[in-house]
Amino acid sequence: MAALVLRRDPTPGELDLFRRLAHDNPDVAAVLSGRAADKLPEASGAPESTTAWSNCFSALQAKRPIGREPLQRIMDDIVSGRAKDTLAAAWLMTICVLGMSRADTQALTEIMASSGQRFDYREAPELAHSRLIRRYPTGALSEKVALILPSLIAAARTCVEVCSPFLVARSLGHTGGTWDKLSAIPGFVFPQPGKDSVRALEACGVAMTVTQGDANPADRKLYQLRSSTGTIESVPLIVSSIASKQLTFPVHRLLLDVRIGDSAFLKDEREGLAVGQEVAALVSAAGIQCTYTLTRTAQPNGMAIGNALEVAEAISVMGGAHPGWDERALIEQRLLVIDFFSKLLAAEFPSMGAHDWAHFASEQFHTGAVLRSFAEVLRAHKVSDLTITNLLRDPMVTLAVPADPVTVPSAIAGTLTSLDQLRLGEIVNRTLGGGGNDFEGDFDPRAGVVLGVRIGDAIRQGGTLCRVFTSRAISSATLANIGSCFDITPS
Repeated sequence: MAALVLRRDPTPGELDLFRRLAHDNPDVAAVLSGRAADKLPEASGAPESTTAWSNCFSALQAKRPIGREPLQRIMDDIVSGRAKDTLAAAWLMTICVLGMSRADTQALTEIMASSGQRFDYREAPELAHSRLIRRYPTGALSEKVALILPSLIAAARTCVEVCSPFLVARSLGHTGGTWDKLSAIPGFVFPQPGKDSVRALEACGVAMTVTQGDANPADRKLYQLRSSTGTIESVPLIVSSIASKQLTFPVHRLLLDVRIGDSAFLKDEREGLAVGQEVAALVSAAGIQCTYTLTRTAQPNGMAIGNALEVAEAISVMGGAHPGWDERALIEQRLLVIDFFSKLLAAEFPSMGAHDWAHFASEQFHTGAVLRSFAEVLRAHKVSDLTITNLLRDPMVTLAVPADPVTVPSAIAGTLTSLDQLRLGEIVNRTLGGGGNDFEGDFDPRAGVVLGVRIGDAIRQGGTLCRVFTSRAISSATLANIGSCFDITPS
């Protein structure tokens, strides 16, 4: 309804669709106000209880600032449940289509961060001598840095006093979420914000932090709605989501990993710079040292797409079991983690330069220290010793990944020139059930796809494009849809 209202010249069919939707959703029709009036005159007014919503929609449509007070009312309604999800969805879509002013984005960020309790572990007496650092990504397909980098940071505690309250989130759109990936590990428990997280930081240097309980309930709600309503790519919504989480769990230093390109929500350098600059400005104003880096995503960094599969591949990147992963992908991911690590550590502990920290990181992978730290991180997050032993020895079996994947063959011989990462991720998350979003239905952390080729590889006719892991019945149409994600130039 919100998208249709914003059409300049809607077709008769679109007008009819709008009227039918408005009949079923009178609250949404009411707050769309003047824009809806010429399409549905009886909906031109809004009841008194929705004045703040009507004013907000009017301001967005007129490209005027909304203001902090109406935004506060709207977020209170969303978090408390007074506003229906359909009304919140219309608000998100309007922002996605029309944008929002920088002042309103800043106000929304602060309101979201203040929607619950803030947890500043920099003030914890137990961590008084430690520097708290974090890397946070904007999202892309098969992105496993958050499964690996925390253990590398923990390994650095042998030479510097450092901790990382890593922030992890649920699946969003076509991308996987580290929350869902770690949830695939039997017995893994996310520490509650507060003392529970401080205990994990003391024990291993890492707390896999999630916005649960009273931590930023506004973002938790909007995050799920954005995924189900197709409003993820909105820059103001991306900025307010990321920045509000950083304000909820502040650290001494943040490195924002801005993903751009084919598998990311941000399509080009212009959008990436806009998000990086805005988030850095918002969190820096709150006393968090923040830098950002652009990471291009022409293809997935790894071969696994799907929660349990990505955990298994990450273990191989750290030096664990190696059940047939493409060595090129393992090296690429390891180098990316080392790059982020050296940037963070050199900025926070400048007595060693980035080159020295990169050399240190390489040694930690070579000696097995990263994998040992990973075991300690799991132990601090309640995973049993037996599960840890089995996981590092045979991750696919321990994670209960289906043993008989379905192979998708290539119909022609040629060279892989591109991969439709958005569509492939959507199939994994929505069709196979790998997306851990409350609005997406049954969640299967074991489902996913393992790529058989990388861009530039020669493929023979009948050669393996990928293998599909699922416990569900998979149709020939779905397999054909997966195969069509691979763009092959005939030889």
